[in-house]
Amino acid sequence: MSTDAENALRAELAALRRRVRGLTILSVCALLLGAAALAYALGAGRGPRPAAPEGEPGVLVGRSLYLREDPDRPYVRLKDLPGGAGLVLVDAEGKGQVFLFAAPEGGQLVLGGSGPPLALEGSPARPSLTLRDGRGRRRVVLSGGDAPGLVLLDGAGRERLELSCSPDGAARLRLLDAAGRAVFEAPPGKR
Repeated sequence: MSTDAENALRAELAALRRRVRGLTILSVCALLLGAAALAYALGAGRGPRPAAPEGEPGVLVGRSLYLREDPDRPYVRLKDLPGGAGLVLVDAEGKGQVFLFAAPEGGQLVLGGSGPPLALEGSPARPSLTLRDGRGRRRVVLSGGDAPGLVLLDGAGRERLELSCSPDGAARLRLLDAAGRAVFEAPPGKR
């Protein structure tokens, strides 16, 4: 592989790492914002509180909680979902733009509305970052775990570049044509 191609791949990987760090910071900020909004809504430190449900002192129980001051402004929604709990940041039009989900199999942070452009999945076995185009099609998938990889997809959803590392540490790079045939493979002939 040429030095230019290696440098380009290194630069792309560095850019993706910066994005993941930024998303981590964003998710922490979203959690802090949710906690602050909940404390504000519950009137933390402002006089007597309503009686808590029996056996659960200090716990607010419900299926969904909306935190909003002005109906024409973005708001926060905490919701009990079928697979776990969720925090949704909603725009002024009522469309969810930031979703933070917690489930037994791992957490997920999704940014953007329908066909979200970015999804960060925190599965312990295979964490991943998925970037989508304006039409909601997967275009870049960066995955971790025992066999990390990077996949670039074309507009039809076909894999065009695969960069992976097997659990034993062997690296692999494949460039594919539109039919899925390898036009370049390193090391050659490995599947």
